[in-house]
Amino acid sequence: MGFKATNAQLLSAPPYIAGAISAVVVAKFADRVHWRLPFIVGPLAGLMIAYAVLFTYSASIANHVALCYTFIHLATISVYPVVPGVSGNPDISKIVYWPHISSQANTWTVNNLAGPEKRGMGIALMIGLGNCGGIVGSFIFIGDESPKYQTGWGTALGFICGGILSASALEIVYKWLNKRRDAIPESDTRARYSETELTKMGDRSPLFRYTL
Repeated sequence: MGFKATNAQLLSAPPYIAGAISAVVVAKFADRVHWRLPFIVGPLAGLMIAYAVLFTYSASIANHVALCYTFIHLATISVYPVVPGVSGNPDISKIVYWPHISSQANTWTVNNLAGPEKRGMGIALMIGLGNCGGIVGSFIFIGDESPKYQTGWGTALGFICGGILSASALEIVYKWLNKRRDAIPESDTRARYSETELTKMGDRSPLFRYTL
């Protein structure tokens, strides 16, 4: 964009401030309505729009500084709420069968895994795979493609589309499983399994309901 030294450093701060505020606000709304999908897909859609605009003007960004700087704000406002937007602290007293949302602490993933071992592995896997994004990002913006960087922008947009499809598919599967389990009377389940067996089954228990 042509900014240098102190001005460049100062202008890098507002987008991150906007992203931080957005993360907190969106997470609060997600906890209030107890529904995660809109707060994942919505920000990802906003991120897609921001990246599409930045991709379009990346070759002539010096001539569209105000426009691109605005959409950089939209990008950070959109990307930062995705993880907090799926956060929520399960009701520990009911974690075996009925996960409930109360405050920011764990992710949508953790809420839908029962048992400390499975939750621990689930969150570790999610964070580990997520951190691989930094490795991918280091290689997709190829110097020889400057200033367009079509591989980088195209890959980023592809991951956004993948995120939207994955979250939507997960929501559909969770609803289907909950509906299937709702059809089984609780009395039948308790007559068939002991309390110990149900606890060991974790999120595979017929009494467990997935958090949407």
